[in-house]
Order: sequence, then structure tokens, then C-alpha cells
Amino acid sequence: MEEKNKTLNIYETAKNKSYHQHFWEVLVGNTLAEAELDIKKDCRDAAPDFFFEIDGMKIHIEAKAPTEGMIEDLKPKGIKVYDASELLKDDSFELGFITGEKSILRLTSILSATIKQIETSFVKHGTVKQNDKIIIAINGNDVVKNKEIHKDNFNYGITSYGFHMLCALYGLSGNEFLDPKTNKYYYAQEPLYKGKVPIVGQFFCPNNKTPIDGIIYSNVNMRTYLQNAQPFLFFPNPEKEDLGHYFPFCKNVGCPIKFDNNIE
Repeated sequence: MEEKNKTLNIYETAKNKSYHQHFWEVLVGNTLAEAELDIKKDCRDAAPDFFFEIDGMKIHIEAKAPTEGMIEDLKPKGIKVYDASELLKDDSFELGFITGEKSILRLTSILSATIKQIETSFVKHGTVKQNDKIIIAINGNDVVKNKEIHKDNFNYGITSYGFHMLCALYGLSGNEFLDPKTNKYYYAQEPLYKGKVPIVGQFFCPNNKTPIDGIIYSNVNMRTYLQNAQPFLFFPNPEKEDLGHYFPFCKNVGCPIKFDNNIE
């Protein structure tokens, strides 16, 4: 607890970044250091948050804690839970529980924006070289409003921990479809819509050219961090070397997608 309070005190002294973003940056840096990685900070403006050198590689870490966004109609909304007594009241039951599409769309947007930042800022200014590796640490706390209560696998759809991140990386909408031949449900690659504009995110699909080597994901916030309640996941880019073993605090989920669009 003492070490955690030390981290939080560092966080509370910062004034130049948003509340949750800075908490996440400090937590990522602290967690990397606790994993005995020799993390360093590149003080140039156009540089990722941290880097370390190991086994002849330079691995950069960029921490992102996206907000729910500014456009009201596109903000992710939490699923409202009703108890039995509420269901008996007139007009108390509302249909249309969200599928998680807005959360997936928000994560897709932050991935697209980060790729643009890598290409037009980090690479352009030489802080990330051609053979360097780059990992994006994404915190979904403000974006994923559904309770991701199932932490063992992705079999529970939008209530599975990290499922929205999985969908954003592989271009899944989060909608379940029934295969009449097998009588099994599956998740399909299909575009999401920002207004009338289709958004297709297939960052980690076969033959991708995404400059991201992997994703560290967590939903942790100040409260759940102190409770040790939210784990870290590592999503490797299937087209690149799997760097997950450098992050022992993460559960490496590998590539849980069958490329006939089914989740294993």
C-alpha cells in the first residue's frame, strides 16, 4: 500500500494533464519499473511517454486514457440494470440495451489517432526509428461503460474483460450473429458508423501494416487499482514479433480470433 500511495502522490502533484490520463501514465511507468525494466523518458516533445532497451531492441510505450468524447450522441452509455420490482412498474422498462458499438468506436478512434501520431510526429521527428518497437498502453475506464465482469475469456461478449478492445483491433462490431448451419453464435467484421460515415478498424487483421507492435489494456482507475481488481491484458500484433514476455504483469491473450470471423 505504501508504494501505491507513493505513486498516487506523484500523480496528485501534476497540474498539466487530465486527471485520469496522468494517473494512467504514472501507473504504467511505475508498473514497468516494478517489472525491473530500465525505463527512461525521452524529454523531446514529439516522443512516446517511455522507452527501454532490451535484447538489442528499443521498445517505446505510449500511454493513452481516452475520454468518452465530446459529441453527445456518440458517447458510450452504460447498460441500465433493472431488478424484478422495477419491471412491474409502468414505463420503467426500456428496450435497446447498447451493444457496445459506441465504446468500440471510441477505441477505434483513439487507435487511429495514435497511429497518425506515430507516423506524423514520432517517426517524422526521429524519436521512433524504423526498427524500433512501439506498444500502446490503453486505459478503457472512461470509454467502456459496460461492466466487464468476466475476466477469464472472451466468451461472454460485451461483459468480457477486454472484449471492446478486441473488437476495435479486429474490426468486430460486437453484435452476435447466429450461424444457421452450426446453430452457433459468432462475431463478424463489419463497419461501425460515426453518423453516416462507416468506420472500419482492422488494425491487427492478417497482412496489416499497423505500426503498433502490441497493446497493453486495462480498465483500472484510482479505486480499482487500490483493490487490485482490474488486470492488465497484452494484445500482440499477429503480424509482428510477440513482445508479451517483456510485460510479465500482463495476461497475454495471443490472437483469440479465428479468421473465419469466429471467436475461439
